[in-house]
Amino acid sequence: MSDVQVDGQFEFGHAGEAVALAQCCLTPQSRRGPTASRQARLQVVAMPGLASYCRSRLTSNARPHSKHLHDSNPMNAAFEFHDSEVSKIEANTGALIVTFSAAYVHRSEGTPGVDNGEGYVQAVELQIAGATWKGTLEECVGNLSDGDLFLTDTPVRLVPLPFEAAGRVRLELQFTNGTALWASGTSVQVRHAGEARFVELFSC
Repeated sequence: MSDVQVDGQFEFGHAGEAVALAQCCLTPQSRRGPTASRQARLQVVAMPGLASYCRSRLTSNARPHSKHLHDSNPMNAAFEFHDSEVSKIEANTGALIVTFSAAYVHRSEGTPGVDNGEGYVQAVELQIAGATWKGTLEECVGNLSDGDLFLTDTPVRLVPLPFEAAGRVRLELQFTNGTALWASGTSVQVRHAGEARFVELFSC
């Protein structure tokens, strides 16, 4: 990990270990409801050397549309690829730009996905510089069944918002329509691209 420099909400430690960027069990509304595989994958969060954590939802599936957050909100934020929606992927002067029309964002006063917090959907833009990729960009749109961002082979399954890192970067996206994208590059930037809309509360 010595060749990766991180400037985001969370920093990566030495010896290839990431700080606690873990996922939680959420049950969004309607079409964003969790699949059986997601329930099994996210029900218990375990990190090396740490205790396991469970999630308990505090709200119904109703979305109070009146509750919004702006980027100036002091809560820590991170988004997960699973169940997020990609509206387009485009190449621009050596960079690959992935636009999420509805990224699933965890917000917490502590560590998102580990401590008590809230779930939101929000537009997010992820950009990889010096990019090469495999996959048809025009077909790589829609809901994600899974995804991973790797920094020098260390997976980041919850990506801090905002986030920036230089070094060996790899992105893998699996879409529910059966398409897939594999991309690599020399740096990555992730930023908010719109207002966050509340989905639910969750707790440890």
